[in-house]
Amino acid sequence: MLQSKKIENLTKRILRDLDCSLAATRRSPAWISHLSVVFVTDSEIKSLNRIYRGKNKPTDVLSFSLTEGEQSGYPSESLGDVVISVETAQRQAQELELTLQS
Repeated sequence: MLQSKKIENLTKRILRDLDCSLAATRRSPAWISHLSVVFVTDSEIKSLNRIYRGKNKPTDVLSFSLTEGEQSGYPSESLGDVVISVETAQRQAQELELTLQS
């Protein structure tokens, strides 16, 4: 299982790739300041995939944006949720001869 420091680094990399640096979020409340990253099993992500996408199979990643779709009229400091199946990610990494960290 990934250690908490590796998870923190992964989350920072995701935010950097989304152009939402942590330093910028601290300086400006208008910037997105929260991102939920959840690591689950294939069984858990399969259930979410069935409920939200109508696909009865596991997937590697699901994302749930809080910045798209119907707006509530209230600004959100949260980007949303990213759900990652560790089991699928491990399988895909092995198939591509990579590690989970690459």
